Amino acid sequence: MKNQDQKIAIPCASFYAFIKISDIIRCEALQNYTRIFTLGNQEVISSHNIGKYTQLLEEFSFINCHKSHLVNKSLINRYHKEGFVEMCDNSKIPVARRKKNEFIEQVVHGLTPARG
Repeated sequence: MKNQDQKIAIPCASFYAFIKISDIIRCEALQNYTRIFTLGNQEVISSHNIGKYTQLLEEFSFINCHKSHLVNKSLINRYHKEGFVEMCDNSKIPVARRKKNEFIEQVVHGLTPARG
């Protein structure tokens, strides 16, 4: 996993936003755009689609839990067994049924300390 303290350039309609990766809570698909939610309640709409951010951020501890959502694993507060995660900003993001097992393996079991 790479260092989340580095910044990425996010292309928007009339500017580039430079955001620290660790400040990104989640990304949400918005047709051919991506809505990026950050700490401090900042919201940026990027001209790139979510697939671009999935490729870019998966090596920084982000997980694609749904076709329309990419979340920062380190900013998840709760996983609800009904099939959604609650992020640090209290947003509730669905976990796709077909991705549930992979999500649990990577996030829930990845954070649980080994017993022995």
